[in-house]
Amino acid sequence: MGLSDEQLATIQTTNQVVSSLSFLGSLGIIALYLKYPQLQNFSNALVLCQATAELFYSISNFIGNPTDGSAACYIQAGMQSYFILSAVFWNGILSYVIHNAVNYPEKILGISKKMPRYHGYCWGIPFIATLLPAATLSYGNSVGWCWIKSSQAGSFWRFFQFYAPLWCVMGYNVKVFISIRKTLAGVKGLVTDNSLVFFPMILVFCWFFASINRIQNIAQPDNPKYPLFMLQVLFGNLQGFCHFLAYISTPPAFWALASTFGYTPPPSLSADLAGEFIDPSDGKSEEKALSRHILEGNENGEKDEKGESLNKSETDTKDDSVTRTRKLSGLDQLMDVSSIIRGAYLKELGIYQFIGVGTTSPVQKVYGILKEHKRLESKKDLEVDDAKDDNNHKTTRTGAYLTLMKAFVGIGILAIPGAYAQAGYILSTIFMILIAVVSYYCSILLISCKDTLLEEENMASPGGEPATTKMITFQEVGYRIMGNRGKSLVEAGIVTVQVSFVCAYFLFIGEQVSNVVNKQGFFNSKIFFTLLSTVLSVPLVWIKSLKLLLPAALFSDVIILFGLSVIFAYDFIQIDKVHESVEAFRWSGLPLFFGIAVFAFEGINMVLPVEQSMKNPKQFPAVLRQVIFHLCIAMILIGALSYSAFGVHTENPIVNSLPSNNLIKTVQIMYSIALFCTVPVQLFPAVAILESYPYFKKYFGENLYIHRFLVVVFVGAIASVVPNFGLFLNVVGAVGGTAVAFIIPSLFYMKQTKNFKAWQPIGALVFGIIGGFIALVMSIVEFTK
Repeated sequence: MGLSDEQLATIQTTNQVVSSLSFLGSLGIIALYLKYPQLQNFSNALVLCQATAELFYSISNFIGNPTDGSAACYIQAGMQSYFILSAVFWNGILSYVIHNAVNYPEKILGISKKMPRYHGYCWGIPFIATLLPAATLSYGNSVGWCWIKSSQAGSFWRFFQFYAPLWCVMGYNVKVFISIRKTLAGVKGLVTDNSLVFFPMILVFCWFFASINRIQNIAQPDNPKYPLFMLQVLFGNLQGFCHFLAYISTPPAFWALASTFGYTPPPSLSADLAGEFIDPSDGKSEEKALSRHILEGNENGEKDEKGESLNKSETDTKDDSVTRTRKLSGLDQLMDVSSIIRGAYLKELGIYQFIGVGTTSPVQKVYGILKEHKRLESKKDLEVDDAKDDNNHKTTRTGAYLTLMKAFVGIGILAIPGAYAQAGYILSTIFMILIAVVSYYCSILLISCKDTLLEEENMASPGGEPATTKMITFQEVGYRIMGNRGKSLVEAGIVTVQVSFVCAYFLFIGEQVSNVVNKQGFFNSKIFFTLLSTVLSVPLVWIKSLKLLLPAALFSDVIILFGLSVIFAYDFIQIDKVHESVEAFRWSGLPLFFGIAVFAFEGINMVLPVEQSMKNPKQFPAVLRQVIFHLCIAMILIGALSYSAFGVHTENPIVNSLPSNNLIKTVQIMYSIALFCTVPVQLFPAVAILESYPYFKKYFGENLYIHRFLVVVFVGAIASVVPNFGLFLNVVGAVGGTAVAFIIPSLFYMKQTKNFKAWQPIGALVFGIIGGFIALVMSIVEFTK
């Protein structure tokens, strides 16, 4: 049952009234920025961009409810999609800046110089996203206005084009709010009026009811709820007005507006509120800010806490810089030239004035307090280390990123579309994000275990010097925490996963080559080509040095990227016919999705080697977050787009769903060759572990040729009898993947810390055990059918 005409008219009228408030609020922010030069800085420029997007979104609501299919309807739908998504992105950038200003003040200077990048993100990505629903003719009349229609394709685009990004930013804003409240509550010597601490929560407040309404629409598409639509209109379109109220409560905006009526800020605020616009992309902007700051100090007789001018402080600091200790500790030593430069530059950017932190003390002192708090929290000093010669051979941040990405991206990504077909596009996306988060968390637990072991060694060594410089492996972590049982547990998991990778490769190669040949008979069958690829790979597995396989591995990476590009291209070709068979939720198929997703994220074996090979291992968590985030986005895209394009015809692997032509056949053959070249790379960790056990010397006399031949034949034999590619990956992910990625790291961490009550590691452990068990049982049931 739909909404009545009277209800639709009420919704439309309310929509325009509330949008008028947002329009005026956004216009007010823009007017303040343009009128007052002291507001024209980096922080306020971010607010200006968000207000601009919200202004045009409000204008789109003034169009009313035009006729479906008219030019006015398409214009309104396009403006709605583009500008509200842009406003959400700018809101996320603002929260990101506030989060780093409070929690990571040392990063804020670099962040402020990325304004062109932020424009690209917040204007460019929404533009591309706005074009996608147009490809399926999904723009048209919604409830009371024109946006994305309520069709099957429209529901798909509503989720992925708007609500998925919105919910991600809302979740991030909640995290930022909790984080900055915690930090500011624990910082001593810092004054805050909390004027913008609640800023990240405005988006959550305004779009909460709209999110509830969207979920209800998904669950009951034919039964819209009038009260939910009214709440959505009342709060969702109030965002611009709420941001205006928050903005004029900030000290710079408040006193700029008050100055119009003859009011002036107190002396304690006037120095920090003064400033002029500088371009953060200017490489000399920090020096200009310092020069201007020192000149102002000379003219006004500005003194620091010790009664010395900043100019004299600079001279004194330079004079004794040779003899003073390089380790900075305490607020007094933080007030050096570097802190003054950064403080003066931050004053020009308007960061801390904007968020209402430290408005009764100089900005450079605010920076010093926050940075000192960060040092004490993490127990890391600010000592500047000289470049060491032994770091020359270590991996850079970019190198670590590429190495990890190569480790994570494998054949599992080709099974993700089929997994999406099992669980539905929304349920699959939710659990894909959840699995990515748990994977990252367990990787950090593993690194924490390793770091604790190193700290114990250093404490036990004379003078506290590092006791060892060797790399600690996953197996060694297990041995030193749980003895031989821990080591065997890790090795069993690694062998299972790596052997399963190779088994999946053989299975894929046999199936794809058989599809290309497309003839009857045993010698053209999947089994034959699976066994043939097994035999041909034996000489490659005999190679003792992986360096000889490096060119083949690089070739395979290029081919895999080419294959994924072709898959994406065909997804977009087919996307104009989004199948009516696509479903948002399929709880019965979730276990068949779970194992494949875990398999696709398998890469924890490379975490410790890459982390310990970096020049600056402290950067590794950030690199790992980037890799998992980008991989998660890629999997969501290929899974959702492929499922939406092929519907119930989505097969595993996805290349089986593509049309049979020369291009696709070329992709199938090249992909098979690429995987064939990486067989020895994937199998090497497994055979290395097996050959370390006593049976290898006892039964094979350390003859690796016979041993590796038998291992390869055993793996190929298993691959030849596996009936279903997707179910096999699900079993591997449910058993080996969950054990290595979730269960073992959580177990090691709890054993090492002797803390069996912390909910995070327990949650990861239970998540892996229950999820893996259910996925395994359901896979076995499907195998028997």
